[in-house]
Amino acid sequence: MQQLQHDVEQRTRQLEHDVAQRKTQFEHDDQQRRTDREMGLRREIYLEAVAAIGKMQDYLASYARQDLPESEKLAKIQGAASALNKVQIVGANATIEAFWAAQRAFALSSFGLGKIKLETLRKTIDIEKIQRDMRLLEEKREGILQFARSLGPTPHSESVEKIRASLDEVETERQIVSESLNEAQDQLFELQMALARESAEANFAVNTALSEVALAVRRELVLDIDIESYRAFVARQQAEAAKEFDAFIAHVTVRAKAEEEPHNPGHQADG
Repeated sequence: MQQLQHDVEQRTRQLEHDVAQRKTQFEHDDQQRRTDREMGLRREIYLEAVAAIGKMQDYLASYARQDLPESEKLAKIQGAASALNKVQIVGANATIEAFWAAQRAFALSSFGLGKIKLETLRKTIDIEKIQRDMRLLEEKREGILQFARSLGPTPHSESVEKIRASLDEVETERQIVSESLNEAQDQLFELQMALARESAEANFAVNTALSEVALAVRRELVLDIDIESYRAFVARQQAEAAKEFDAFIAHVTVRAKAEEEPHNPGHQADG
C-alpha cells in the first residue's frame, strides 16, 4: 500500500514536471514566433524606409536638371514620408533617431535648394523681360529703316539727319540692353552652377545620414559589420564622388566660357 502511494506521488510529480516543461517550451516557442514576426516586420519596414531615402536622393539629384518638369521630380518622392513614418512604430530609439537624421538632412537640403531655385526662376524672368525689350528695339529700328526707304532715293537732308539721330538713339539703347542681357545670362549660369553644387552637396549629406541608418538597422537586427571599415569606405566614396563632381563643374564652366560669344555692340545704323 505504501509502495503504491509512493508510485502515485512520484508519477504525479513527474506529470507536474512534464506539464511545467511543456508550458515553458510553449511560452518559449510562442515568444520566439512573436520575435520572428516582429523582426520580419521590422526588416520589411526598414527596407521600405531605406528605399524611401533612395527616392529622396533621386529627387535631390534631379533638382538641378532643366529637362525634367517639376511634376516628374516631385513624383520621385511620392510615398517616401509614409514609409519613413512606419519606422517610429517598430524601431528602437537609436534606429528612429538615425532615420530622423536622414529626414532632417533631406529637409534642410531641400530648403537650400529651394532658395537657389527661386533665385534662378527670378533671373530667368528677368532675362525674358530683357529679351522682350531687345525685340521691341529691333522692331523700332526696323520701322525707322522702312520709313527711310519710303522716302525714295533722294530724301531731304533734314529727314536724313532725323533718321540717323533716331537710329543712333535706338542703337545706344540696344547696347545698354545687350549689356544687361549678357550680365543677366552670366548671373543665371552662376545660379545654375550653384544649384548643381548644392544638389550634389545635399546628396552627400543624405548619403552620410543613410550610412548611419544602415549601421543602426544592422545593430538592431544583429547583423555583423565592421563599423569603422564601413565608415571609412563611405568616406572614401564620398570623397571620390566630390572630386569627380568638382571636375565636372570645372569642365562645364571652362566650356561655357570658351563658347561664350563676344558681346555684340549691335547693328550699325544704316546710312
